[in-house]
Amino acid sequence: MSVGERWARIGGIAAIVGIPVSILIAFVQGTAGSHDSRNFVAESTSSAPSTVIVNPPPTSTPVTSTRAPVTSSSVGAQPRQFSSGSVDLQFAFLKLGVRMTTPGSWVLEFSFDADLGVSESGVSPGPGNSLTAFGKQKPSYQDCRDRVGDGSPLPWDEVPAGTHLCIQLEQNRTGYARVDYESGASGIAHIKVSGVVWQQG
Repeated sequence: MSVGERWARIGGIAAIVGIPVSILIAFVQGTAGSHDSRNFVAESTSSAPSTVIVNPPPTSTPVTSTRAPVTSSSVGAQPRQFSSGSVDLQFAFLKLGVRMTTPGSWVLEFSFDADLGVSESGVSPGPGNSLTAFGKQKPSYQDCRDRVGDGSPLPWDEVPAGTHLCIQLEQNRTGYARVDYESGASGIAHIKVSGVVWQQG
């Protein structure tokens, strides 16, 4: 065999061997490339910035009270009742009155020294007592205790029907009397006096 034939045979063998080698190299490169691309995708995916939502801590809202403020009452404690009553008075040119300083119930008095006198001209306090018009609203013990009147009588035009009178009585007792009546052509009639006297405070 000549030298030229030997080289030709070697070249053929190399060519035959070279095909699988080149295929192998291409496969290895392709695998490596695909691996790199996968890594790139993975890396790019994992390296993408992620958004983290953080809830802010709850803020404390001050609680406001809806209750009304507690205030101390200006009305002091009332003492026990000494007497009370309701007395109907009718008169014809006579001065009648109500005895309030008798323990228990009030009584009708046919005298000029009653605790509260009633006449055609008006109402008047008894001897040593004082009288003050309070108004339509029923007074408390302290209301009448704070009102110091005098011994002057009150005419009917200053005492409309339904008026409460504060009375300061003997032995430092305080009370009130409501005066109800009818008025007509003949004057004041059918008078009703009712109320309470407290023990001395």
